[in-house]
Amino acid sequence: MGLVDSGATVNVLPYEVGLQLDLVWDDRRANIRLAGTLGQQPAMPVFLIAEITDFAPVRLAFAWVQSPDAPLILST
Repeated sequence: MGLVDSGATVNVLPYEVGLQLDLVWDDRRANIRLAGTLGQQPAMPVFLIAEITDFAPVRLAFAWVQSPDAPLILST
């Protein structure tokens, strides 16, 4: 389950979800600085393609956070 945050400036991808998508953590790319409760967590940029039924595919950018407690956040 994800949250939609109209005040967020970046989409956040939880660590476990990234692993389920077969992403590989790379400390050399973990350079995104987040704010708020995730401010102390390492994060790295990830780009994914989302496809939902008949809609055209959309490219999404995420901050993949190396935290088991990070929520999935979609910014608007």
